[in-house]
Amino acid sequence: MLGLTSTFTPGSLELWNPIENYFGFYGTDSIKLSRSLTLTGGLRWEPYLPMHDTNNVASHFDQAAFALGQYTTVFQNAPPGLTFPADKGFPEGGIFHTLGLLAPRAGLVWDLLGNAKTVVHVGYGILNDGRDDLEIFDRFAFEPPWGNNITLDDPTGGWANPFLDYPGGDPYPLPYPPTKSATFVPEAVYINDPLHPRPTYVQEWNVSIQQQLGPNWLLTANYIGNESSHIWALYQADPAVYIPGQCASGACSTIANTNSRRILAQLSPVTGAAFSSIDTVNDGATSSYNGMLLSLNRRLKSNLSLLFNYTWAHCINTADAFVEESGSIQNPYNLAGERGNCGSDTRQIYNMSLVAGTPHWTANLAERAAADWHLSLIVSGDAGYWFSPVTGVDASLTGVGDDRPDVTGNPNSISRSLRKWFNTADYSENVPGTYGNARRDSLLGPGGYEPDMAVYRDFVYEAFHKPQLFDVRIEAFNVINHPEFSNPTATFTSAQFGQILSTANDARIMQIAAKYVF
Repeated sequence: MLGLTSTFTPGSLELWNPIENYFGFYGTDSIKLSRSLTLTGGLRWEPYLPMHDTNNVASHFDQAAFALGQYTTVFQNAPPGLTFPADKGFPEGGIFHTLGLLAPRAGLVWDLLGNAKTVVHVGYGILNDGRDDLEIFDRFAFEPPWGNNITLDDPTGGWANPFLDYPGGDPYPLPYPPTKSATFVPEAVYINDPLHPRPTYVQEWNVSIQQQLGPNWLLTANYIGNESSHIWALYQADPAVYIPGQCASGACSTIANTNSRRILAQLSPVTGAAFSSIDTVNDGATSSYNGMLLSLNRRLKSNLSLLFNYTWAHCINTADAFVEESGSIQNPYNLAGERGNCGSDTRQIYNMSLVAGTPHWTANLAERAAADWHLSLIVSGDAGYWFSPVTGVDASLTGVGDDRPDVTGNPNSISRSLRKWFNTADYSENVPGTYGNARRDSLLGPGGYEPDMAVYRDFVYEAFHKPQLFDVRIEAFNVINHPEFSNPTATFTSAQFGQILSTANDARIMQIAAKYVF
């Protein structure tokens, strides 16, 4: 309302046209070791072939080359440390291929008693993630000399004139496609990938016991585990250096002077001013999952079928999905400090589906009216998902933008209500120049359940010497109008911090349908 701009990120038109090739070869075989024991093994070769842009939109930044003052041969105005397609040794797309990716897997099936009623399954396998996340590569189109995105923190001119103190004033619009003498705007945003990143792979293992109970029931108990390695996460490679104390014009470290305090600007105030942010891929993130899955299944018999499953599990990782243009790692120098619950982690999940029907009565009118109706019921529920508290401001004054507050005690230990889902008094703003000690995904959301129900019947009769079908159906989603609440506000500086302000599901929706088939 006052026109006081917190962050301003303008840029040119972004054009990006990616191509990615993929192929894989595998071999597998099953060996019958005995009448009750079968072994299956396989090996997959799945090379990693990174995507590339058809217009050669890609770059790589090397801080050592920046310090040595080494320049690209492709663009004459580019700052030091950057290389581009057509530079010697630059790989297509900015990343070298990885060809030696082999993924073995094995499975064992054991008919424990030889009567096919008690069966044990054991499996292990390695799975390579051979295809790219588009977000890693399309951000190249944001940077000079293509998109020329810049980031201005707390500009002096506000919204009315954000380029007031920007060197050279408003640089837009800029010509496209760029030429050898293309403009490289100061304080630009860059994305950076390692030249030889390690592709992500997952080890999966499971043990399952299936027991048939009578002619219609099946009970299954599963243990499921996996370990993901070399997950790609983003971190800020050019954070601002916090300078404590007072300088001539006030505090030495402010939001407004973030770019002049960045590492590269400290190394070289002239050439370092070309950069405002370098979001860089760290391929060292990990994830692990361990879960127990129980299920009970009754196949359709006597107009009744039932399926129920319950999962008790825990997922831990060091990074969730990418967070747009900011680093997803709070402290760029401490990836291990991000280890915590997965954003997708929920400790308990249950699902139940039921189909029941009335018999095909034909004795009298009352029985025929009540015959052949079906009831379908689905109930799904979970214990809630974990989420992170954030400050909502750059309290650390490092330009990373993912600060979490400080915390004492356990904020989840509270008598919960919609107005106060966790103990907000346990939190305080992190000290300037430091990162908060609150863990990532350390707050538990509300969870909930939702029942959906349908009642339907097909009326079949003979007319005009042909069978006619008239179908009547009544359906209700969230039939009891039970609310599932969204996670509470997690921003420490918000007046609604800790409050639940919305629901995650719809109110009851009912629909009635009739269909005539002839």
